Amino acid sequence: MFVLHLTVGSFVALLLAGAAVLAVWTVTRFGRLGPRTLGGAMLHELAAMMLVAALPNLAEATAAAAFPGARLVIAFGLVLPVFTYLFLASLWFVRLLVDLFGGLY
Repeated sequence: MFVLHLTVGSFVALLLAGAAVLAVWTVTRFGRLGPRTLGGAMLHELAAMMLVAALPNLAEATAAAAFPGARLVIAFGLVLPVFTYLFLASLWFVRLLVDLFGGLY
């Protein structure tokens, strides 16, 4: 039986890489999704940053519930979606800036 041993740092790096891949896939698959104004893009970015700032408190509250799968819920139910949204909002913001300045030259 093969057992994979990951350090916490490696797991977090893989989780963040997965969130970035999900965000890139979402932007490429659903190209029309996202804000079309600079204000809308900034609002999404601000909301994403607020969620990232609230993440430690949400994780502590989930861990305090002390049910058997709490660590999985924190990793895949909180951290992955929040960071996917952060990367997605960042991609939307960059896409809007590229459109606003007429492309990359």
